Amino acid sequence: MQNRIEAKVRCQCPVDGAYDIYDLVIDSNEFIQIENIKTLILRFKDLKMFQEDLTKSIAQTLSHDSLTSYTVKTIGYHSGVKLTVTI
Repeated sequence: MQNRIEAKVRCQCPVDGAYDIYDLVIDSNEFIQIENIKTLILRFKDLKMFQEDLTKSIAQTLSHDSLTSYTVKTIGYHSGVKLTVTI
């Protein structure tokens, strides 16, 4: 079974303090509880983080909580330039 969760995650840019909203995609071969993902996303809403650090932190949190492997991807725009980070 392949599961995919797609959501929006918000955090603050550490450079200018503006809020950035990223598309988040999580792929897994196991069941993923939506409530856990919602709680995880809310952790970042007021933190200042670069997109790369955000993606890494989400991937590490998911991997720490289970033995399942996850693919985590964020997609965002910075100064009109699209950036995709996959871990």
